[in-house]
Amino acid sequence: MARRNPSPPGTPPWNQQVGSRLMVWFGANARPLPWRGDYHPYRVWVAETMAQQTRMETLLPYYRRWMDRFPALEDVAAATQEEVLKLWEGLGYYSRARNLHKAARMMVESGGEVPDTWEGLLALPGVGPYTAGAVGSTAFNLPVPAVDGNVGRVVARLAALEEPPSGKEGKKQVAALAEGLVKAAGGRRGLSLGGPRALNQGLMELGSLICRPVHPECANCPLGLDCVAYTRGRQGDLPAAAHQPKAARVQGVMSLLGNQGRWLVRRRPAKGVWGGLWEFPWLVLEPGESVLSGYHRLLEEMGLDGGPAGFKPVGGAGYPPQNLGQVRHGLTHLHFTWDCLLGRLDETDPAVILAGEAVDGPYTARWATPDELARLPLGRPNHKALALLGQPLDVDHQGWSHHVSLMNVQAHKEPL
Repeated sequence: MARRNPSPPGTPPWNQQVGSRLMVWFGANARPLPWRGDYHPYRVWVAETMAQQTRMETLLPYYRRWMDRFPALEDVAAATQEEVLKLWEGLGYYSRARNLHKAARMMVESGGEVPDTWEGLLALPGVGPYTAGAVGSTAFNLPVPAVDGNVGRVVARLAALEEPPSGKEGKKQVAALAEGLVKAAGGRRGLSLGGPRALNQGLMELGSLICRPVHPECANCPLGLDCVAYTRGRQGDLPAAAHQPKAARVQGVMSLLGNQGRWLVRRRPAKGVWGGLWEFPWLVLEPGESVLSGYHRLLEEMGLDGGPAGFKPVGGAGYPPQNLGQVRHGLTHLHFTWDCLLGRLDETDPAVILAGEAVDGPYTARWATPDELARLPLGRPNHKALALLGQPLDVDHQGWSHHVSLMNVQAHKEPL
């Protein structure tokens, strides 16, 4: 595609022509997402929080369930953290859910409205520059940029930036260009085409639908006349990728411990990976440590070895732990593999609530029936562990109905 009198990226004419073309395209091609009906601030805030690190096809069913359960800000504030985490279960990055809950309570206490200023949005828990820009521009048409991965890629190609947009220098360059675009969209002509709301959403939409990481559809791009990478034939190798450290591999042991039809679970510390969720107890194996040794060390650390809590030894005569198999789960920086061991306690009051100090922070443990287990928010590795039993939780998110029967599990694996 030949260029016609191109303007340098970042100049006022470039900002105006790119912004105008993009906003016209967005007006004709915007997906009918549920929060785009009236751009209600609460619904936009929830959607933009869910959208972080999450694909749209994954987000949408969670968003709809959330709005069914929490149609207004006050509903989130009135819920318990456990209810919020259960509804978020499986979406990952659980600090987002915890911060939504905290922020909802803050907003209800201060008047019950989502702040309509950049500074007010940034003051909310879990809201950084991207979320403040996305909510501010989308809900209130504030002339502020919102740079996520899609926007960074689009802008980097438009200007043929050599620095990775996720790197320190690349972030500065992308932010400056995005700010110029959104400021121009706040002018009279820009506002007539939708303003910052249309500009920022157009950048995100273009990155999601057209300017994809691999095989971008440049022939269908409304900004082909303005894209330096395209005119130079470099859209395939731009933007440059930042170095990603290799994920560490972690070997652990997980205990599925039963007693009188109940299962031992513990709640993770509020901060960190899977923060606030419940889980089957586990630990990381020491170098050279066997699975069985790690299992007994885990029980000892939890006071389940006949110590002060009065529990009978586990894995003794008649009750050897049985290895159900392995569960694997990958995070951005860690790849976990757990051996899952099925064990039993004898003559123990299942109503006992344990409290102690885990390796990674304080925890509370409890015995949960299958019905209770189905209502607790669990991290995805725990659902994988349950599947090894042949009894995964079947949760209907509409009515929270469940069909589980873990009362009389018989392991068919060889004891260790």
